[in-house]
Amino acid sequence: MATTAEKRTAQSLRICLFSALYRPSMGGVETYTESLARALYEMGAEVTVATCNTHGLAAREREDGVNVVRFPCKPLLGGRFPLVKNDEEAKRLWTHLEDEHFDYVIANTRFYTLTERALDFA
Repeated sequence: MATTAEKRTAQSLRICLFSALYRPSMGGVETYTESLARALYEMGAEVTVATCNTHGLAAREREDGVNVVRFPCKPLLGGRFPLVKNDEEAKRLWTHLEDEHFDYVIANTRFYTLTERALDFA
């Protein structure tokens, strides 16, 4: 649980976490990203997780206080290596993220196309 001073520090922060894989996928990076997002949210930050839509879910939603943006992708290798599409929906989601004006961007999962785009975004 975050202390009052930690909450005060994080309260005004807007943070975007990029992770190619996120729930409902299960694995180490998914668990790490979810735990980090939850901890930052509990400290008072506004958190968005940007990920690949490997399961055909809504492109944008809010889960347990965390905003989730899921980019359309081609889920290669059983969804373990998603390639982000560059279609109209993806362009709309990138514009949405740009409009959010984040204070910090954290890019997880190297070697994924989403991570490369996240670095350009940052």
